[in-house]
Amino acid sequence: MNDPIHSNSEFASEAESAVRMNPGSSLLVALGIGLVAGALIHFLRPAPTPQQRLARLVEDIEDRLRDVAKPALNRASDIAMDGAEALSGRLHRSEAQVEKLLRGATRRLRQLVP
Repeated sequence: MNDPIHSNSEFASEAESAVRMNPGSSLLVALGIGLVAGALIHFLRPAPTPQQRLARLVEDIEDRLRDVAKPALNRASDIAMDGAEALSGRLHRSEAQVEKLLRGATRRLRQLVP
């Protein structure tokens, strides 16, 4: 019985029984393997260049400034919208006043012309 499928299933069943018999040890072994794998990945990864570190620092500063400035920008936007709405309302009232003035002037001119 040297077929790989049979040996894999035997290995899996032996590993499962070992984990059931020694759960604490199995947990510590898995934790150790994870720590070693993480350390290897960390140390094998190339160190960032000064340009990469500077770019990351600038991105971090931009993000923080954006977070700090967001409430002020939202408030300024609200104030600008309120001002635009007020100006628009005032413009409509002024148009109505000009229209009324022109109607009155037209009526007086018609009275003057026979």
